[in-house]
Amino acid sequence: MASITRQAPTGMSQEEDWRTKALCKDWDFKKRGDPWHPKSESQLAAMEGKNLCGGCPVRFDCLIDAVTSDTKHGIRGGATPDERRRLRK
Repeated sequence: MASITRQAPTGMSQEEDWRTKALCKDWDFKKRGDPWHPKSESQLAAMEGKNLCGGCPVRFDCLIDAVTSDTKHGIRGGATPDERRRLRK
């Protein structure tokens, strides 16, 4: 199962790191599973992760990070890999 990076990048304090404000940072993957990495690529399978991202205060920071780092897997910033690929074009 995938994990979420919880450490600030080198040279950045925890206070400056947007990830410390992400709703998913304290997600209990063992109890609740991983809605950000659905087993199917269908829109229906992605819905739970996308809905959870929808209420996140740093959703757009996460999306920008995923697009600029070319993250290939999982829901990030409320977008699937296919949606992020279209944003990069």
